[in-house]
Amino acid sequence: DSKAIGSWTKNRPNSWMRVDLGATRSLVVSHYALRHRGIIANSALRNWELQGANAADGPWTTLRRHVNDETLARAKFSMAHWSVDGVVAPWRHFRIFQTGASNK
Repeated sequence: DSKAIGSWTKNRPNSWMRVDLGATRSLVVSHYALRHRGIIANSALRNWELQGANAADGPWTTLRRHVNDETLARAKFSMAHWSVDGVVAPWRHFRIFQTGASNK
């Protein structure tokens, strides 16, 4: 199938998507990047947390919090990256946890 597959959250608080690196892998994060797919070109993620955990059901640790972050442009396929300071522990699971609605 040639259709693109993507991951996303709903445009409401407490929506999330998770990545599992697998049972034998973990990662200490110093930076991360997101790309906005842009089905709705005038909408982009603004309020979220990057979180890490070593079990799929947590407990989750906030690695970086974003409040009214305008870094992702309101344009199709915009990308941005951020540093993650002070993280020294490796994590197997990562999630983007939406803490507020996206701007439209």
